[in-house]
Amino acid sequence: KALAILYDDNKRSYIRIYNFDTVMKSENENVAPKVEFACNPDYRYTDLVWGALDKTVYVSTTNGKVL
Repeated sequence: KALAILYDDNKRSYIRIYNFDTVMKSENENVAPKVEFACNPDYRYTDLVWGALDKTVYVSTTNGKVL
């Protein structure tokens, strides 16, 4: 199982995907993500949805694209 976080920082969007079990068992606040994606500065991520079997992430952008 995984946990996906979508956030904006310094006029740029990011997605971080964490291992759910690692996050829940961690006693400190600094858990390293499994994967991190940063968007192109020309657009921002607006939403994300898990795809088939929770192995794919579909992301929409302010340009109207789906990645």
